[in-house]
Amino acid sequence: MIRFSPIKPSILFLAAGLIMCALSRVCMGTEGAEITRHSTFESVDAFYSALGSLHPSANKSDFSSIFSIPAPGQPELPETGKPVFPTSIESISVLWSDENQALVWAKANPPTDACQSCVGVLFLLTKEKGTWGISDLLTFHALGKYSEISAEQTAYVGTGYQLSGNEIVITIAEKSGGRGEGDTISASFRIKDSKLKRLNLN
Repeated sequence: MIRFSPIKPSILFLAAGLIMCALSRVCMGTEGAEITRHSTFESVDAFYSALGSLHPSANKSDFSSIFSIPAPGQPELPETGKPVFPTSIESISVLWSDENQALVWAKANPPTDACQSCVGVLFLLTKEKGTWGISDLLTFHALGKYSEISAEQTAYVGTGYQLSGNEIVITIAEKSGGRGEGDTISASFRIKDSKLKRLNLN
């Protein structure tokens, strides 16, 4: 007769802990989960959820710092230049996605004292070995009473609005300044070798 030794409860708890740890690294969609540049996600929606639960001012990590902005003000003031973190992410949108890549746009408004500020971040997600990760990101800042940053897809695969080949082009517009003086600048970006590259018309 073959006899099986009972599994000790401590071993079962250890195994359960290891499984939960592995799952938390793959799917960061639960509220309060910490995100890093090297985190992986089970889907684009999981990244969206994790980003939506981020509170940069409460957790001033390296990842949260991408949504911060140096405090504007006079050079002699002690607070000038120190990073100001937003309390939450104001808006998130998936600009474009396919089976292997996605472009996600997120905005936040750090509570700067001298004037209103806005931070926008464009994320490029890439799927590798069944999970999604951040392969590149770009950060944009705008200052002033009417500061605003927007992102939109301006070239589409399979339409006549293509510059060359099957390229996806995202155009970022920054509006800065206040009453009486202000300016709007824009730039376009495309995906190349799993990186975000500025598009030059030449």
